[in-house]
Amino acid sequence: MLLLALALALALALALALALAPALSLALALALAIALAHALALALAPALAFTIAIVFDIDLHLSSLPYFFLQHVTSFSTPHYKLFLTTTTNMLATRSLRRLSSSTKQLSRSFSATAVSNSKAAVLLAGSGVYDGTECTEAVALLVHLSRRGIDVSCFAPNKPQMHVINHSIGAESDEERNVLVESARLARGAVSDIVELSHDDFDMLVIPGGFGAAKNLSTFAVDGADLTVDTEVKRVISEFHTAQKPMAFCCIAPVIIAKVVKGVSVTVGQKSGDEWPHGGTVDTIEALGATHVATNIDGVHVDYDNKVVTAPAYMYDGKPHEVYDSVGNMVEALTKL
Repeated sequence: MLLLALALALALALALALALAPALSLALALALAIALAHALALALAPALAFTIAIVFDIDLHLSSLPYFFLQHVTSFSTPHYKLFLTTTTNMLATRSLRRLSSSTKQLSRSFSATAVSNSKAAVLLAGSGVYDGTECTEAVALLVHLSRRGIDVSCFAPNKPQMHVINHSIGAESDEERNVLVESARLARGAVSDIVELSHDDFDMLVIPGGFGAAKNLSTFAVDGADLTVDTEVKRVISEFHTAQKPMAFCCIAPVIIAKVVKGVSVTVGQKSGDEWPHGGTVDTIEALGATHVATNIDGVHVDYDNKVVTAPAYMYDGKPHEVYDSVGNMVEALTKL
């Protein structure tokens, strides 16, 4: 089909060239026909144009098309004819660029389509909202990056009351009680299960995003600092994944949990000091727990290959949403390589 289209394009272009320039020699008319066929094909089908370019060794740089013509007809054409030729080929080139740009965008979208994977990830949530639950931007970024890689995601959360409830509009404690599992369902579009149902046998990896819920509902770090305790079920799940040598990932404040459960692990929460690192004091707690802290920038990721643990700063850095989104993406990319 491609060869037939090529033959038709050349025949039509040759006939047009002979009609427009009967005074030219057959060789010059053929050269003109080839170039016209290239411009016509590029306007109609980029793939066909590339074939013509390869067969006849024509430069694909579209802005050079008018000069290709003029190079062969300068000695035989009137100024009016050259003006007509230049205008026509420029018009064809512009249309070709638009079509080529559209084709390129379609190709780009095809490459960004969901990857194929048979992996399953368990995501452990701690409520909904940065001050008393899971950080929403991190949670959504995590779900998107896992999904884009074709990883099947299941969300879990402890079925228990939150430590407290924060009115996020004013940053003050609210006199009410909320359930961690129920609040986590907001982020998971309802698809969340009790953590007691989470078994490492059913999944290839475990991921815990940040937010103060990790320090309040999954552990007592927010209150007890280095003397924190980890929720019994959270500790069980992490220990099972670690014993089974299955990879785990933690971002933002969550690396404190793995530092408590897995002795001697190395993690990152970014930098210890600096205006853009308001929670840098967490580094002292991590080191007090016997873990090793590795400093990174917002786009950095640390991988403890011995323990199969990946950590990233995310909102430990006072950055913009897209920076946090990318930080979580870098963590997921490293996780999938373990």
